[in-house]
Amino acid sequence: GAKSASSSLALAERWLTRDWDAVLARTARGEASVPEIETGDADLDALLAASYQQLMQAFLNPEGPLPHPSMVGTRNPGRGFSIRPDGSGHPRAWAGQAGPLIYPAGLAVAMADARLAQALVRNALAVQRDDGWIDWRPGLAGQQQGLLTLPVLARLAWGVFQYSEDDDFLAEVFPGLLRFLRRWRAADLDRDGDGLPEWQSEVQTGYPFFPAFGRGFPWAQNADIRMAETPDLLAYLLSEARSLREIAFYLRDEEAEAECAGWAEGYAAALESLWDGERYGYRDRDTHQAGAGRGLFSDAPATEPLFLAEPLDPPSRLLITLHGGAEQTPRFSLTVEGEDAKGEPVREVLGPDQIVWTHSRGTLTTQSVFGVVNTLRPEGLSRVFKISGATVDWSRRDVNAILPLWPAGLTPERAEQLVALYATALRVPNGVTMVATDDPAYRPDHRDGVGGVWPFWLPLIGEGLVESGRFEGAADLLPRLLKAPVEVL
Repeated sequence: GAKSASSSLALAERWLTRDWDAVLARTARGEASVPEIETGDADLDALLAASYQQLMQAFLNPEGPLPHPSMVGTRNPGRGFSIRPDGSGHPRAWAGQAGPLIYPAGLAVAMADARLAQALVRNALAVQRDDGWIDWRPGLAGQQQGLLTLPVLARLAWGVFQYSEDDDFLAEVFPGLLRFLRRWRAADLDRDGDGLPEWQSEVQTGYPFFPAFGRGFPWAQNADIRMAETPDLLAYLLSEARSLREIAFYLRDEEAEAECAGWAEGYAAALESLWDGERYGYRDRDTHQAGAGRGLFSDAPATEPLFLAEPLDPPSRLLITLHGGAEQTPRFSLTVEGEDAKGEPVREVLGPDQIVWTHSRGTLTTQSVFGVVNTLRPEGLSRVFKISGATVDWSRRDVNAILPLWPAGLTPERAEQLVALYATALRVPNGVTMVATDDPAYRPDHRDGVGGVWPFWLPLIGEGLVESGRFEGAADLLPRLLKAPVEVL
């Protein structure tokens, strides 16, 4: 993994001639800090021991823009080298410190070495811009994702403090964490100015395959997530605001405590506005309408205009799907004309810059909301292309419907309804599935569809069950999670 074959060889020779007794003694001292967990089940004990072994060796020495020890998703001899100097040749597991990786890992490693857990927060703040922006996935080679990271850092810092009780650490990171949440509150992330920010990419969610927003997948709706207000983002922001309020209270910063308390109150009210009677759901960013979509036309020729004169109740954005041709994105324009919700004329032109084209297929979401769709005029497309159209469907259920359990503070009635939804539609033999089991795209094996169990969301739901007093539910979830890894190991 060094710069050249000769320097790699020299490094190997140096290691082979080292005093290994001293190295092994240092390893033994480090091993003493790792928790030894005994459950009475030898297989489960082996899994937990192997998990800590993997976790501890996932940390790498400081390098490049990350001045503190950082971690990777997988550590083995076949990984660690990027043929491109900017780090873009790394596999995803080596691509940097993403929130879904460092949140559960930070809380786990805090029991063994709180300094390593603190390092994850410090590294995030080391790449913070003056305006509070922190990249979604900063890496050792300086690579960045170009997206604002998941708002879980304040909760991670507060959680790590429960183990370390390190006042200096809290005081050090608090100003940066405060600026980070202020960046999430900026106007460019809340286009309608109602206090409910929007994701800027489905990648930001950590799971870019949700049926409502997955891009480039035939089983997904492919809607533009920037046009949605979502319960998961509000749950993260509410958790951050409450964590910062607790930190400010502990540090005796009354001004910041009051500011964070106000933010938390606002996010809680905004979250409640997403309640649809059964769950927390998605809704349109501008109209605040939710509900199921409907098809408007299917497989129409792309060589001639469509005259629809179709009223939409409620007014909605359009999803227009092109399919046919080759893998290369076609050059085209689509002009949609109609009326807005107030009956005023509206005209929007869509083109290749707004489409994600994969496997001879792509979908566009209109920026405009239509009360009536009159005509759709395609240009530049040959007869091998077909066009389909529908309104956006906000009704599909996934794990985000129950994520508001996590920041706590729900009424007992709300919590009970979410726990019931979890038990009937999202709980599976090995944990929590990402998509409701009655969704048309749900596949237990994640092939040609979505579903599966993703580790980041399991502690979130588990913590939410504990916060709502459902200790038996959390105790039931843990062995479900551990069942499959035991079998694999």
